[in-house]
Amino acid sequence: AVPVRAEEEACAGCHGTSGGPAPYVDLAAHARSIHGKNRCVSCHVDAEALPHPEKLAPVQCSRCHRVETQIYLNSDHGRAVARGMTQAAACTDCHGKTHLLLNSRDPRSPVNRANIPATCARCHEDAGRMAKVRLAERHPLDSYRHSVHGEAFKAGKINAAVCTDCHGSHDLHGSANSESRVFWRNVPDTCGRCH
Repeated sequence: AVPVRAEEEACAGCHGTSGGPAPYVDLAAHARSIHGKNRCVSCHVDAEALPHPEKLAPVQCSRCHRVETQIYLNSDHGRAVARGMTQAAACTDCHGKTHLLLNSRDPRSPVNRANIPATCARCHEDAGRMAKVRLAERHPLDSYRHSVHGEAFKAGKINAAVCTDCHGSHDLHGSANSESRVFWRNVPDTCGRCH
């Protein structure tokens, strides 16, 4: 059993039981998550008064993560989401399920350095999905694995470059965009960050 804070007892009463009428939240897993110390209403602001509406508004990560959100909104992923492209990466696509978000230093986190190639590949290895957004690289993970950086990564070199080191994370842009870290004029500076 997971000890439930007094302010969360009402939430646990409905959401802490699998198969109940409300969406189930694994309270033990949530307690271990990076957001486990926060109150439920920190993210679910429209659940402050009980009973809360049956359909809650989507969680807005920007309420706490303002800087990252602003950078993301100007990225190719953020601009695509703003245009209504549901297949473009949003916060949970990279960071994981809302109630189970782990610190990036946790080896189980999808944004842990060791997991970045696989996390990016979940979308970028899907040829059908990439064709919809006209991204031509057919097998980027395979291409990375056979690069000098990928070989070093495979050999366990923790400082080997992963996707986000070259392409960015919240600030990601395609190579044709002059703001991109991999735009031809920016490549020397990008490589120079490590080399």
